[in-house]
Amino acid sequence: MLAPARMTGLLGAPPSSGKIESQARDGPDPMTLCIALFELPEGGAEALEASVWELSESHCMLANAMLVQTSVSPRYLHSHIRRALRRAGLEGSLLVTAVTADFHMTGMDPAVALWVEEGLAAQAE
Repeated sequence: MLAPARMTGLLGAPPSSGKIESQARDGPDPMTLCIALFELPEGGAEALEASVWELSESHCMLANAMLVQTSVSPRYLHSHIRRALRRAGLEGSLLVTAVTADFHMTGMDPAVALWVEEGLAAQAE
């Protein structure tokens, strides 16, 4: 099994790419798997992803959604993304919450599904 930090996607991939983006990180901070759902104007998904790179060790962009593995709380992640969107002059709907073990998915790329399962397993430890 590949660890999320080894799974990398293409920087600048379109928001609906379903590619996992990762950065190496130091330290044993507990990780939380979050999902961000959004409806943003043109340029919003890119601004959202750029803001998440500031906090996230690993994330996966989907159409109007992003899975984020991070050491910050969903509340902080939401606040951070909102500030970045405002700085970019963008407004829209945004929901951020933690993903729990009672998470079900279909039609996902097997690598993404594995990444989610491993993220949830690490979160449970």
